[in-house]
Amino acid sequence: MTKDLKVLLHNYGLLYITLNILETQHTKSKKISLSEYDKSLGEIEPDEPAIVVKISKEGINQLIDPTEEHYNIKETKISKNVKILEVPEDEFYFFRAFREGSFTLNQEIPEFIYNMWITHSYGLFENYLMGIIKKRTNSQSQFQKLSKKSIRDIFIEIRKEYGFGKLSTDFDQKIYRISLIRNCLVHNQAKVSRKLSEEFSEFKPDDEITQTYQDVIDIIFILRNAAYKIDKGYESIN
Repeated sequence: MTKDLKVLLHNYGLLYITLNILETQHTKSKKISLSEYDKSLGEIEPDEPAIVVKISKEGINQLIDPTEEHYNIKETKISKNVKILEVPEDEFYFFRAFREGSFTLNQEIPEFIYNMWITHSYGLFENYLMGIIKKRTNSQSQFQKLSKKSIRDIFIEIRKEYGFGKLSTDFDQKIYRISLIRNCLVHNQAKVSRKLSEEFSEFKPDDEITQTYQDVIDIIFILRNAAYKIDKGYESIN
């Protein structure tokens, strides 16, 4: 087994266990929406500390007493421990996502997490494969030319020109499919591209690509299995 494969398998193991922990150990909220959750908390109790975040007209960070004339809020209507934090507009929309993100994680794993895992998993495989190919050629120009091809063409080429003639073809289409999905996630706003829909009929043009926990697990298995076979092929010709 090459050092490259050992590194790849180690990284896939870390990916798998991290995703597994996220999937199985997060606490699922019984509230169907963030606004429902907020309502369930009730009114602020007397002397309960709290911060209200607002956009600063001046574009600066400042902590303000809500009883000040600037807000015209009577002290009898609000706890003395409540403060108003004014922040620049860009910071307001950036940080507002924190509560929504925390609530979403309690409900389910956000789909973009699965997309990130798929993209990273494929990137790890591609880096491994190109590393193996680089060891099989002394021509930098030939390597660069090959690296610009689709993964399906690369598999054809390494069997023809790089000594992997006996390498099984049973994973070619699966990995080609993963590569096209990855391209859509990265370059097409997670929507099905024309190429993906033409190559694989289960995808319809411009549909949103939806991935699940099991999809990621399956993809890691396919890539890991293919890398193992490629590695065995490389060792047999060296």
